[in-house]
Amino acid sequence: FVLFGMWFRWYWHPRAKKKHDKANATPSDFCLKIKHLPKRIDEQSKYADELKAHFNRILTECGEQPEQETDDPLHDSFIAELTLVRDYKKAISKRMEMGNLLVDRRNVMVRRKQERLSQDEKSEKKVAKSQGELEKINRKISRLHDSMGESGQIQDEERDVCSAFILFNKVHYKALLLDKYRFAESSLFRCCLDKKLKFYN
Repeated sequence: FVLFGMWFRWYWHPRAKKKHDKANATPSDFCLKIKHLPKRIDEQSKYADELKAHFNRILTECGEQPEQETDDPLHDSFIAELTLVRDYKKAISKRMEMGNLLVDRRNVMVRRKQERLSQDEKSEKKVAKSQGELEKINRKISRLHDSMGESGQIQDEERDVCSAFILFNKVHYKALLLDKYRFAESSLFRCCLDKKLKFYN
């Protein structure tokens, strides 16, 4: 049984997977993850357009022609979609935490109002307890707001870039770029890349 499991895991499964990949086109065949990108460029808000134009130029120099030629190099049929992965510096999680605190504060305020209107003998103690909870939540909101600082006010287009995902219209385009950047995984060989292949580096 152990030998069968090893044969299945290390021989049959990789072989079947490779055969399936050759026989079928899947979304991953059109998608490429771009790493080792500069965090910032001169016009950060136009990062996506600049990166798209960069790869368009490379594919054009490889002899490829877009199916729908246009005068604008940013819009052709090489790339279907380009998405940037940006560094939010925990701003999203802090925004979510802030939202939860605001909901908690609203609930406590509604409960305190109801307790003030009630004629219960313990209403004063309940109001005082709710007031204490409200002050505690307000302190948390204040500390969280201070921790966010300026990073919480930065527009998405101005944030640092970590990586990018490109969806091509043809599998062939991805294969061409993988061949061009076949040595880019190594930091040593990446320094020796042709300047035309480098994006703001």
